Amino acid sequence: MRILGPTKVEVSGKILTSFAGTNYLGLSFHPNILAALTQSTQQSGLGLGASRKTTGTTEEVLALEQKLAHFTGAESAIATTSATLANIGVIEGLHSAIDHWLIDEQAHTSFANFLPLSGASVHRYKHLDPQDLARQLAPLQGKVGIFTDTVFALTGEIAPLQQIADAAPNALLVFDEAHSIGAFGRGLVAEAGLYTPRTLVTTTFTKALGCVGGAILGPRPLIEKIRDRSAILAATSALPPALSSAVIAAIQVLKDEPQRQARLHSNCRIMRESLGLPSQAPAAPIFSKLDHAAELSSQAHDAGFLVPVLSSYPGSAPGGMLRWIVSSEHTEAEIRTVSAILSRL
Repeated sequence: MRILGPTKVEVSGKILTSFAGTNYLGLSFHPNILAALTQSTQQSGLGLGASRKTTGTTEEVLALEQKLAHFTGAESAIATTSATLANIGVIEGLHSAIDHWLIDEQAHTSFANFLPLSGASVHRYKHLDPQDLARQLAPLQGKVGIFTDTVFALTGEIAPLQQIADAAPNALLVFDEAHSIGAFGRGLVAEAGLYTPRTLVTTTFTKALGCVGGAILGPRPLIEKIRDRSAILAATSALPPALSSAVIAAIQVLKDEPQRQARLHSNCRIMRESLGLPSQAPAAPIFSKLDHAAELSSQAHDAGFLVPVLSSYPGSAPGGMLRWIVSSEHTEAEIRTVSAILSRL
């Protein structure tokens, strides 16, 4: 596959309109971001070959951390090279500070799979169920951490953040905002007013921001503990200046062009209403037997659209599924055409 633009790809010589991937706001081709990346690359090169704890803490990455904190309303931030490393950094940095982790049973694998590093007991509460969270929390003794995605990657479901916070009034809250920041303004945690002394947020720059990298956001004491204790700043090269500059430019675009988010939410509404689906998120799962899903994907391909089949992605249905993702850059006509194909399920 070759990417040709925010919504265009070439597959086996055929140009398709893509309803795959999570470039929610089409920013990966934004001229201001590309200009910032190009200028910084010419000045500083492609990479550093150095960790943050050697010579990898550049002016650009410090400016990015300050920009992120100001944009989201967090007290402090750590920029990482990926959201997976951000989640690992939280787990590792809080080793021995948490006795029990309670996580949504469909929590993203980038957090769930690394919990053995934590040294804590792990409990999974029922998906999107604050009551089950409270039930499992009640008998536990010691310090507790709660983890959930705010928007779930496969299904587009939105976690009840305030209810989760209320169910665990003394626990540390860790919210993965990878599919929220940018797609939902400053993120659902910020919109709910949940940046508190007991809240950490992890996120990525690869979704709505159209860039590369990730971040941990939260209160300064917790951020400094993670910065001091986690190997994510010592055992891997730092985010290059060029990529830091690109993300700074992307955050500025979010502020300067609110119409992109408005278009995204309008397109989400059209997508959801056309198939009778709930939620406001840009990703819609279409579950089916694998051969049927493949047939619908093939029909979409013949009509000029890419709607991929997921058969082995972590958390996908055993029989396979289509994941239909809209962006701000799709047209209503494109969305309705794909809807007509997928509604044959």
